[in-house]
Amino acid sequence: MSSANRPTPRRIEPSFARSIITTIVLVMVAVMIVRDILVRRWGGERGPQSDVTQRSR
Repeated sequence: MSSANRPTPRRIEPSFARSIITTIVLVMVAVMIVRDILVRRWGGERGPQSDVTQRSR
């Protein structure tokens, strides 16, 4: 089989729209994570809850 008969592999380039959508999704996830951290840190009116449960008598 000669090399002239073999098909040349095509290079698949990512589309511009796909890279924009990926960037937007990553930014949205990062914003939601930061928002969640800030709400947990400064959103509560009372102090942090203890993980220890109290037994009823």
